[in-house]
Amino acid sequence: MQLDAESTPVITSRYPLCVPADPTAPQAARIKGRTGLTMLGWPGSQLDAVEVLGVLVINALEHGITPGATRQLHACLSVTETHELLIDATDRNPTFRDFERAVAGELGQGLWRARQLGASISWSAAPDFSSKTVRAAMRPLGRGAL
Repeated sequence: MQLDAESTPVITSRYPLCVPADPTAPQAARIKGRTGLTMLGWPGSQLDAVEVLGVLVINALEHGITPGATRQLHACLSVTETHELLIDATDRNPTFRDFERAVAGELGQGLWRARQLGASISWSAAPDFSSKTVRAAMRPLGRGAL
């Protein structure tokens, strides 16, 4: 899913983070995410945003790690000019089978839980199909804002 120029958000600040692709990743991402949200000064619910980041990292660990791939997961917290928070998690698997069912909670609860915390979930493959990014967008009003 590619965004056109009119719908591409203008990012005013970014906080990239990298965690090891192992069982410590969700906790490491939450710790780094809390620091990042503080540094970015995002006015929304940091507790909800950190939980959503953890969900995306768990999802990448469970479904995005391919044999022989790097043992790092990359994520980024970005704030747009309208104060929307974008939480991106990138992994080396360029596909996302049954995305709609996953977000609806039919294939697990992670992405469904992120939606319950106010995130709008989308994904896109890299132009060269070497990876994908799963994005959660959150408004500063907190739960149910989107």
